[in-house]
Amino acid sequence: MIEKVPLNPSDLQSPPTEAVKSFEHPLLGRTVGIAEKARKGEDSVLVNNEIGTYGVFDGVGGHGDGKKASQMTAGVFAQCFTEKPTNVESCKEMLKTAFFEANRAVTAPDQTMTTGTVLQFVTTTEGETHAVWGSVGDSRLYIHRDDEVTVLTLDEGEGNFIHNAIGNGDNFYLKQLSSIKVKPGDKFMVCSDGITGDTDEQALSESELESAFNKASPQESADEFLRISKKNDDKSAVVVSISELKTIEKPTEEDYDLQPNEVKNINIEIPLEDRGPYKIAAEINAGGGEDARLLVLDIRNAPLVGRYKLPFGDVGPGYDADFLVVDTTFFRSDREGDVKEETGFKGIRPDAKEVSFGRNHQAGRFAFPRTVSGDHFSITFDGVDLKIMNKDPLNGTRITMNR
Repeated sequence: MIEKVPLNPSDLQSPPTEAVKSFEHPLLGRTVGIAEKARKGEDSVLVNNEIGTYGVFDGVGGHGDGKKASQMTAGVFAQCFTEKPTNVESCKEMLKTAFFEANRAVTAPDQTMTTGTVLQFVTTTEGETHAVWGSVGDSRLYIHRDDEVTVLTLDEGEGNFIHNAIGNGDNFYLKQLSSIKVKPGDKFMVCSDGITGDTDEQALSESELESAFNKASPQESADEFLRISKKNDDKSAVVVSISELKTIEKPTEEDYDLQPNEVKNINIEIPLEDRGPYKIAAEINAGGGEDARLLVLDIRNAPLVGRYKLPFGDVGPGYDADFLVVDTTFFRSDREGDVKEETGFKGIRPDAKEVSFGRNHQAGRFAFPRTVSGDHFSITFDGVDLKIMNKDPLNGTRITMNR
């Protein structure tokens, strides 16, 4: 199935009543523009913003059913990338597998073939964002960075002739598989040769490329690429713009008190002095005094002993987690930085599973919260963002991103 899902402005916002904290690397958002014009109807476009997959496939004219080949290939990649990849090398292997699977799927006695270039964004568990791509034939990938346009792919052919295509059977090969670290301000374009042309007369000049990339939005850029293209052919252009999200310029000491339908975006990390190699990431306050407070500790940089992290000195409990939720008795030990056995704790790992807190989920772990029933808040960590959802703001929960 081919997905064409332009990104809505609302997709760039966090859900209501959610506090988000990005760690170590800026959280990058993507906006996309898509422009298509069919002449023979042999181009297919794949756009999946949630996963970060963008592809253009151009059925080879004169070789069977080019439209069928491009659609089948787009379908193979859509089925291959159903979850967000978090590792560059494994993403390259996934792309390689998908290209060869597509070649097997579309190869037929009538020589059905298609070109294809696929761009996949990867956000690693360390928070870095990379663009990973594979390319076959003469569909291209461009990057616009620091006012310069660079083509990241090579045409596998000359003029109207191509040397390599998906569906070429045993003669198929994949040489173009690469990646680049992404930064805010980058713009990418995946396009068919209907945009770039086959001859010098049809080619877009550097100034034309620059002017189109510099339009106010990715959609305007895609439309401009379509307008200035000179080849009489199917035309497809997908433009992806990268911007930094969820940052604040002037952090203050104020509490981030979440009201219904209110969002506070935070990008703050302050080392906790004299408490060892960990940090307080957030404080949860139910308004019930000292015993109705929990702390969320960032222990990702704590020393490792085996597969466990020990943030409390040379000895003490170990937690296989990136964040640790503790009650305030954490700071009431006989030894500085230690934790008593009866202290409540809960580890949060980057498995994207929501952990709920409240009277229904205490299981004897916390005295908090004493003032409410049901779920009070929840925490998730996806490897990049620590998200704290205030589930019942009317009962007075206050979430503070600590300094």
